[in-house]
Order: sequence, then structure tokens, then C-alpha cells
Amino acid sequence: MEYVTHKFDNTAEGIRQKDAYTQQLAAQGYRIVSEQVEKGHIKGDEQCCGALICLPLIFLAGRTPGTILVTYGRETLYCTSCSAAVVAGLRLCPTCKADLSKATVNDPDSARLMAKGRQEAAQRNADITKQVAKLDRILIDSLALDHQFDWNLFRVKFSVLPPQPAPLYEEPRKPAILRLSSTIPIIEKLIPAVREKGSGWEKASEQNRRRSEVASAQYSRDVSEWRRMRDSAEQEQTAQIEAKKRLYLAKDAGALHQYWAKVLERSRYPDNFPRSCSFGYAPDEQRLIVDFTLPPLASLPQVGEVKYNQSRDTLEDIPISELRLNDTYCGLAIKIALRTIYELFQSDGAEALTSVAFNGRIRSMDVSTGHTTNVFVISIEASKAEFAAINLAQVDPKACFTRLKGVLSDNLVKRTPIAPIRFKT
Repeated sequence: MEYVTHKFDNTAEGIRQKDAYTQQLAAQGYRIVSEQVEKGHIKGDEQCCGALICLPLIFLAGRTPGTILVTYGRETLYCTSCSAAVVAGLRLCPTCKADLSKATVNDPDSARLMAKGRQEAAQRNADITKQVAKLDRILIDSLALDHQFDWNLFRVKFSVLPPQPAPLYEEPRKPAILRLSSTIPIIEKLIPAVREKGSGWEKASEQNRRRSEVASAQYSRDVSEWRRMRDSAEQEQTAQIEAKKRLYLAKDAGALHQYWAKVLERSRYPDNFPRSCSFGYAPDEQRLIVDFTLPPLASLPQVGEVKYNQSRDTLEDIPISELRLNDTYCGLAIKIALRTIYELFQSDGAEALTSVAFNGRIRSMDVSTGHTTNVFVISIEASKAEFAAINLAQVDPKACFTRLKGVLSDNLVKRTPIAPIRFKT
């Protein structure tokens, strides 16, 4: 409880002030706990003055007004969502707007612990929502990018470091006696040791000067050689890139495969998604079949919601049902299939593609052999003309997949296989 005590005169004006003050505190959650009236006392100064004139005047001196001593009190509670102090009876927390009907305690330490737990749960739920939203935008995010290939991605930075600058050889310090002789030349003539030291210093100074010149000249030669090597390497790379570009535009099979691999490799997916695919190409039909490795089930959110258990002070993970997980995985597989076909068509600068088939596979452990196998769970094929007529930014991916006669596993979670699209033999 919090208490406030205030004193008012027991007069009409004092009672008016008390009523106004009571209303003011009532708005803050206070109520009157106790109220005590104290009587006034006879005015002593006026008694003495009256007695000097006439003794009976003592009784005419009067009394001071009485006082009313009021004590107000309110119960202080603490919000378990933000640990802020709140007034009992409020419906919403003034700080975090949380519903206070079941979210208050009277102990500040307990409120802080509960608020921390609720905030951690809220943060984890926000992370889950963010992750799900990112998966939902797998297709839309790709449409905003230009997938025309930048051939400079084949360029490798010249790895040889430039030479280090030439070392500087400092001029030796003059001996003190030589510094003195420079001001008094006669000392050098009279003392042979001074001449001998001066000669040694001059030789050392000349030697350091020559060493600096040699090092500087060598550094210039090293820099020139390094620049020649760098320019030669860059020219060689440019020639190789131009050769690859010519082979690609000429629809060379090896260059096409390398180009498509680079296009899909640079496509932006979450870090935990695999980057593995293989190609089959029929040049006569200009038909491409892509076998694409889908992300593992573990890369999807496995927790639908995190709840804070107030009685146990613990966070509880509510797992996603298998039905919802399978639906999420199906939606993701369809979006990846449509996205891959779009990126390949959109980047087809060589006009080498008339149709693209997509086979999505999941890596799975065969418990009977102990080896990892690829299980195909989705397949779809579309011609370039047919696909160009679709506005992917507005379609329902599942409806589009159905319209293109795509085939999807009955249960991706259990990896029910389907037959992939293959060339006819």
C-alpha cells in the first residue's frame, strides 16, 4: 500500500479544499483510509491583551479553527507484461496497454520475472513470424531482381600482394664533439680524434644514402613487375570471360550448363537452404530439365507458437501439426519450382530455352541400406511462351501450379515419391 497524509482547516473553505484534493487523488487510485478531526485552541495572545483591560474579556478571545487530518491509501500492483507499477482497478496498463484483468501481481520482483518471460516469448514468436513471412515471399522477392547474368562474376581478384615499400636508412646521429666543432672550427684542427670521428660519420652517412637509393630503385622495379603481372592476369581473365560468353551465345552445351549453374547459385535463398542442382539439356528441342534439391524439413519452423507459463515461469513450445507442416512445405516447394523456372527463362540471353522442366528432390536416409538417397516429390514443366503469359506477382502459386499440370507428392513430410520428368528414350 502507498499512503498520503494531508491536513485541512476545519472550515467551509478547508472542507472545500479537502473535497477537491480527495477527487484529485481518487483519479490516481487513492481512497480515504482514515479521517481525524482535531479541535482548535484558545487564542493565547488575545487572552492576555483582554485580561489587561478587563478580566472577563478572557472568554471573548475565541479559538483557532480545528483541523481535519486525512490519510489516503491505494493498493499498488505491477504489470506482468512490462513490470510497471499500476493502480488497482485499471483495465489496461498505461505503459504497455496490456490487459490487466489477469496480468498483475503485488510483488515487483515477481512482476519483473514474469515480464521477462513474456517478453522472451513475444520475441521468439516475432522471430517465427518473420521466418514464415520470409518463406512466404520466396517467389515474390525473386521477381523484383534482374537475373541476367553478370559475366564479371567469373572474374577472380588478382591475389598477389603488391611489394612492400623500400626501407628508409636514417642518417647516423652526429657525435656531440662533432656538433661542437661545427660551431668552433678550431677544435677540429687541434684535436685529431675529432677529425677521425668526423670522417667515420661521413662514411656511414654516405653508405646509408647509397643503400636507400639501391632499395628505392629495387622497389620501383618490383612495383613495375607487379603491375605487369596484374595487368597480364586481368587481360587473360578478360579473354577467358569473353571466350565463355561467345561459347554461351553459340549455345555450347558446357557453357550453357555453367551459365545456368551460376544463375541459380547466385539466387538469394536463406542460408540453411542447399544449393545443389543438375541439368539435362536437349539442344534440338531446346528443352532443359533441372533436378533441384529442396531444403530439408528441418529448415522450416517446427514451432508454431511460444507460450509463457506464468505458474511455472517457463517457456513452452507449441509444435506445428503435421498437417500444417506438410501444407507449408508444399507451398514452399511450389514457390521454389515457379521461381527456378522464372529465373532460367528471365536470364536466357542466348535464347537457348524453349521449355524448362523442374524436378524437386529431398535428400533422405534409406533405413534399409543406410545410404542417403534422393526422393523426388514435385515436378512441373512449362514452355517459355506459356510462362511469359503468367503474371507471377498476382497469381496464387498453388492455382498456377495446378494450371501448369504440376505433380506434387501426397505427403512431403513422409517423403512420398513421385516419378520425375525425364527425356523420352
